[in-house]
Amino acid sequence: MITSELINPDRKHLIIGSIYFTLPLIAFPIYVPFVVAMLHPKNLRLPVYKIMVILSVSDILNLFCAGFFPGYACLNGLDYFNSPTFTITTGASSFALWIVSCFGMCILAFQRCMQMISPHLTHFLFKGNRTWIWLIFPVSLGCSTYFYAPAYMFSTTFKTFVMNPYIGYSYTTPKQFTNYILFVYNSTTIIVLLFVYIGFFVTYITKKKEVGTFNNKSDSTGLRMFFQTFAMCIATFVTAVSFMTETLIEVTEIITVTGHISLILSHAFPAFMFLLFNTTLKGTLKKWLFNKKESTAATINTKVLIRGTNKLSC
Repeated sequence: MITSELINPDRKHLIIGSIYFTLPLIAFPIYVPFVVAMLHPKNLRLPVYKIMVILSVSDILNLFCAGFFPGYACLNGLDYFNSPTFTITTGASSFALWIVSCFGMCILAFQRCMQMISPHLTHFLFKGNRTWIWLIFPVSLGCSTYFYAPAYMFSTTFKTFVMNPYIGYSYTTPKQFTNYILFVYNSTTIIVLLFVYIGFFVTYITKKKEVGTFNNKSDSTGLRMFFQTFAMCIATFVTAVSFMTETLIEVTEIITVTGHISLILSHAFPAFMFLLFNTTLKGTLKKWLFNKKESTAATINTKVLIRGTNKLSC
């Protein structure tokens, strides 16, 4: 039953709601053009951009679910009791998209590290449509999470997604609300990313000591792409750690708001990485927008990446 306690002006949060609502507005105009550039056949033939397309779509959708919609909920004081369908659908969608991003990022990290260490093996694992087969796993996991995992819903008390709808109300329930799935997924993401990158650095440093420093364009171009991926993985890693922290300790509003902003930023961060460092995608956009040939650097980067992927099949 809707009571005066449920529709309370004190549950509206102008500043936090505005932050949640504004961050996606900044990211969208930057992100969307780069996603379109990834879909160019010249770029999409590369495994790294196949993976990034899926990750980018997941990011953009979750900027709505974790940014726009919670911002709207904060501005209007919405939670489970006065808007159950809205809060549950938004929470379930954000949770599912976060899972797609986490495990998709693990695949991207593995692919980039393997490309630097063993192009032969990487070519075998990710050649052609095999990359799409890899991506079936995170997408199907996200879909199953949406339909079968315990529901999360937005809380105007903690300004984030929670499982217990009674938080912040005088009524309490003896029922325990737990979701071990999110704990397992976040801990798995943390462990996989740590394992992949620690293994990469140990192997790569060992190989470089044997063969010497960078001696060709392929090395330097591949390294730049690697560090773009590494930076994006760090953003996902930090957010997963923040979620784990919220699970293990007694949380306050500051912690939950910080964690939710971290979630939004982890999905917005790749857009700024592309804007600052990805000469290939920027070259594609310049060609479309200004009818100019792609810059020499962008053309070389694409050719080097393609050679690194395809030269072994000759």
